[in-house]
Amino acid sequence: MVRLLFQQVNKVFTVQKYKIFQWAWPRKIFYFGFPMNLETFFEKTGFSLDISNGPRLAAAVRGEMERGLTGKKSSLKMLPAFVGLSDPELERDIIIIDAGGSNLRVGTMRFTRDMKPLIRGLVKTAMPGTARYVDAGRFYADIAAQCRRIKSVSRSIGFCFSYPARITPQCDAQVLLAPKELKAGIVGTMAGSSLLQKLSPKNPDHYCITVVNDTVAALLGGKAVSLHRNCSGWIGLVLGTGTNIAYVEKVENITKLSARDCAAFGRDAMVINTEMGALDIFPRTAIDIALDNTSNAPGVHKAEKMISGKYLGPIVLALLRQAAATGMLSPLFAQKVLSLEELDTTEVSHFLSAPSLVSGACTRALATKGKSRDQTFTRAVMERVVERSAFFVACELAAMLLKTGAGKRKSAPAGIMADGSTFYGLKGYQKRIERHLAAVLGKDKRAISFISAENPNLIGAGLAALVRD
Repeated sequence: MVRLLFQQVNKVFTVQKYKIFQWAWPRKIFYFGFPMNLETFFEKTGFSLDISNGPRLAAAVRGEMERGLTGKKSSLKMLPAFVGLSDPELERDIIIIDAGGSNLRVGTMRFTRDMKPLIRGLVKTAMPGTARYVDAGRFYADIAAQCRRIKSVSRSIGFCFSYPARITPQCDAQVLLAPKELKAGIVGTMAGSSLLQKLSPKNPDHYCITVVNDTVAALLGGKAVSLHRNCSGWIGLVLGTGTNIAYVEKVENITKLSARDCAAFGRDAMVINTEMGALDIFPRTAIDIALDNTSNAPGVHKAEKMISGKYLGPIVLALLRQAAATGMLSPLFAQKVLSLEELDTTEVSHFLSAPSLVSGACTRALATKGKSRDQTFTRAVMERVVERSAFFVACELAAMLLKTGAGKRKSAPAGIMADGSTFYGLKGYQKRIERHLAAVLGKDKRAISFISAENPNLIGAGLAALVRD
């Protein structure tokens, strides 16, 4: 009888928190409602995670990578860093600079006899252009001023420049964009040579400067603190407010490079900055599209807006608002949720680590107005958003491993240098990635080793300068 009834179902829809089944019987139409469970809510909003789709997504990421390397149309720029990997010269000093966000850090570095990086004389100041507008001349002059106290230590400079830029075959960087937090007229300038003009106006060629972006520097930093490890490949993963990945590619596969540039580089493998945040292959929900449309840069960095720390909190809030509007939450808590202006990822992280901790407006509303089922529902939503992020990152990493062949032997794992507040701040995030990565790879399983380091950008910039000379 039950089977006969459900064979007659001709419409399923949702009213408030109930799933409604409609079916026709001779001369009558019947309706029966059942409470909509959590997974049904995720299905309705597009957040039902299809793990079995992982291999297909990883293959799609790899396809975007390969098209980007050949210069074909791709959502991934696959930018050559013109830096390779080799063991550095020991006990040789390098000037190191890290310019990114709101801070400027300058110091010196060397590798000791036991092959460990040693940073000395590190000074942190505010980045020029964060407090007030400065033109390009003042911007580079202020950075040079911080370097003068150590300018005689070395003729080699490693410069981690964490703003959008195109690295040239000469390891300089043409600035493409100044982010909104940086008030400086530097777009179009060459970061490396402009700095040397201010540091040594009469003889800028006295110095050799190597400019790398932060993700490339992170990869190199992981290599630098792991010189004793037998790794078969290297990946740099940055996952904080934004996200990006760098990896090492055979030069013969970077066919968009000219023969002249390949010959000048003179090595078999080169670090590639994928600009992975711009990836455009992951399935987006209506919530993802709405958040993208209201962002500062609609239509770009679509993967970043589904993965990185800047957006996970807003995605959770959008889901909770939808749940409140459809009766999934208790009335008092729903009212509070609908009045919330924002929810940041830090509060999500705190709640997942300690549900009783009140760290923001959402958890305060839970503590004062929410019921136990609201807490359970909120936690499940947060878990799902974080889980989706980790799943997508796992698909990206799987593409890297399959393309490079790294990690085929346990004795020679792929080294993954991970950096960023989201990766380390979200409880269990690394384990989520590892679990999904194993599932996506399946029979093509790989041995991996996650690496952490203090000051990876500075160390990586120093290694870049050492291995270039």
